[in-house]
Amino acid sequence: MRVDISCNYLVRVVTIILFKLCKDFQCQFHFGYSLEVNTRVTVQELCSVTIPCAFTADDQKSFTNSSGYWNSRHHIIVASTNANVKGSKPNFLITGNPNKGDCTLTITDAKKEDSGMYYFEFEGPVRYNYQEKSITVNVTDSPKESEVVINSVHDCGSMNYTIIALIASGNIIAISLIAVGLYFLLKRLIIENKIGGGSRTKEYKVGDVNKSETLYQGLTVQTESVYHDIKSSS
Repeated sequence: MRVDISCNYLVRVVTIILFKLCKDFQCQFHFGYSLEVNTRVTVQELCSVTIPCAFTADDQKSFTNSSGYWNSRHHIIVASTNANVKGSKPNFLITGNPNKGDCTLTITDAKKEDSGMYYFEFEGPVRYNYQEKSITVNVTDSPKESEVVINSVHDCGSMNYTIIALIASGNIIAISLIAVGLYFLLKRLIIENKIGGGSRTKEYKVGDVNKSETLYQGLTVQTESVYHDIKSSS
């Protein structure tokens, strides 16, 4: 009997000591709390990246009226789903739903100052931070205009796409104008040829020099003239 009392007493003393140490050092001995995320993320400057993230709290994945926060290593909230709490980084967005155990983070138009460590914090039936599963974000130099990377996670800024779209549109418009110009030119030359009688030659003026050309040569000169007019006006 005396041995049992001594054992119980010892267990209680050890428990109290551990609890005291844990409180002093802000330990968190919580089972049933987990977080799955890629802890190292690299994104190019001016590009966007989505970081998939899932968590459990108290062995649960479904909650009501919960909130999620992503914090910097200095414990500053950078993104929040709580309407009453504003994140310090507008380009950091929690695109996941904490009520469904989703802590997915999206960074848009990444900047060099966005590089650093961040961790997720959950607020629901209990409040718990997953600082032990922090992520490290590394923002590299922006890509060249000729380099565009597209996949399901990374998405470069719209600037490169706009440039490509403008170039493509300009080429299409130029080709269309050339085609229309050639159509009316051919139509006019065919009519003139019928009226003039077959292979009659015609005078075409290029610059300050008058040249006598055949129908084919005239078409070539006019085509080049239309092309240069369109090119100089674009």
